[in-house]
Amino acid sequence: MRMTLILACLSSLLLVPESWAGTLDDELREQMPIVMEALKKAKITNVGVMKFRVHEAGKTPRFDAPMCGSLAERVENLLVIHCGPSKTPLMGVIRDPGQVSGQAKVGPWFSEPAEREKLFEMRYPLAWGDSQVKPDLFLTGKLELSKDRGRATLTIESFDRKQPEKLVTIVTLSVATDRNILRDLGYDIGLRLADRVALASHTTVSAEEEDKHLLASYNGRKDGEGADPNNIAGIVFQVFVNDKPMSCEKKDGGWILVSPPPKAKIEFRLTNRAGKKLAVAVRVNGLNTINEQTEEPEWCKKWLTEPKKFYRIKGFYAKSEKTTDLSPFVVLVGDNARAARAEYRDAAGRIDLDVYEEGNVVVARESSIVSKGLPPSKEKEARGSYLALRSALLKSAKLKTQLVKSDEELVAKKEIIVVDKDQISRIPPPDEKEFPNPRLVSRLTIRVVPAR
Repeated sequence: MRMTLILACLSSLLLVPESWAGTLDDELREQMPIVMEALKKAKITNVGVMKFRVHEAGKTPRFDAPMCGSLAERVENLLVIHCGPSKTPLMGVIRDPGQVSGQAKVGPWFSEPAEREKLFEMRYPLAWGDSQVKPDLFLTGKLELSKDRGRATLTIESFDRKQPEKLVTIVTLSVATDRNILRDLGYDIGLRLADRVALASHTTVSAEEEDKHLLASYNGRKDGEGADPNNIAGIVFQVFVNDKPMSCEKKDGGWILVSPPPKAKIEFRLTNRAGKKLAVAVRVNGLNTINEQTEEPEWCKKWLTEPKKFYRIKGFYAKSEKTTDLSPFVVLVGDNARAARAEYRDAAGRIDLDVYEEGNVVVARESSIVSKGLPPSKEKEARGSYLALRSALLKSAKLKTQLVKSDEELVAKKEIIVVDKDQISRIPPPDEKEFPNPRLVSRLTIRVVPAR
C-alpha cells in the first residue's frame, strides 16, 4: 500500500500557535537562570549532568525510565544555551558523562560515595569541539509523582569535587502531569471508551483536558488492559525480517523485540483494523521515521492509514518537494552499535508508536522541547564549536535570545537498529493529506533487545 503522510500535524493551529505555559520543559527553562547563577557563584569551570531518578508512590526510586536520561539531556542542552553569546562560554558543559562512566564501569554512584568520587577522576568530552576536561561539579535530581500521578515535582541537585557525598538542592518546580511526562516515564497510555465519548461530547476541548482524560484512563485501567502490538487502538504493528514476521514479547510489564541479525532486511507494517482513519507517528531511537523529526509526536508528521488496509515502512523517509530519500533500517553490532547508542542515548533501541484519531478543535498549544536534541543529520556539524551548537539548539527548541539591561550507568548493548545511510534510495514522494486535530488515543513502546 502506498504510504500517505499527513501534511500538517495540527493543521488548524499552525498559523497562530499560542504558548503552552506550565509544562515541564517550560518551567525547567524558566528556572535555568537560577541554576546558572548557582554554578557561577560556585566558580564552576566544567559541569556535567548525570541521570535523574524517578520516584513513584509505593515504588523504589529508579534510574531506568526514559525520563531519567531525557531529563539529563535537556538540562545539558539548557546549560549550553545559557552559557552566553560570546565565543568563550561561561563554563564547559560535558557531553553525556554517564556514557563515559558506564564504559569505565563506575558502580552505583548515587548510592555509594566511593563510586561517586570516581566520577571526578576521569576526563570527559565537552558538548562541542574535541576537548576533554575534568568536572568540578555534577547536576542530577529527581522527578516525583504524586499518589494519583496528577502532579510531577522536579528537583535539581548538585554534588561537587570537594564534597561528593553531599547532595545540594538548587531548585524545585512542580507541574501538572501531561502526556509528555507519561511518555517519558515509559507508560503505554490510551483513552478508554468512556473518556473518548466524554471528549467527543464537547464542541471544543483543550489539550490539558485531553491530558486529564489520558491520565484518568491510565489510572483506571485494570490488570491486563492496555495497548499491545496487535491492538494499538485498532492498529496492528508488525516487524518483518527478511519478509517473515517477527513476534514481540511481553516482559517485565513492557514489550520487547529480539534484535534481528545484522544485514537483515527489516520493515514495519501497520494494519488498520479500526472502522475509521487513524494517523500513526512511528519513531525509532527517538527519531520520527519521516524527516528524522525530534519533536514530540503531536508536532511530527504521521502516517495516515485507511480502514482494513496495511502499510509498509521500510526505513526513514527524508521528503523534499519532488522526491523522497528512503534510508532503510539496518542492525549495527559491536563498536558501531556502541557509538550509535552513545548518540541516541536513552532513546536507543526504542520503537515508539502513537496512534491518533480525528478529534474536536483543540486549544492551540506549543512547548519548546529541548530534551530531544538535534537530528543526526545536523548534530555532527553543530558540535564543531560552542556557538554552532548553541545556535542549533536554540533553533531546534524554537527559542531566541534578546538583550536586556541589567544591574550588573549501564554498559552499551551490542545491537541496535539505525538508518543505513549507505543504502539510500530515491522513491516517489508519499501523498500528503490533512488530518484535522489529531487526538492521541493510544501509544506503545517496544524495546529492541540483543539476541542471546
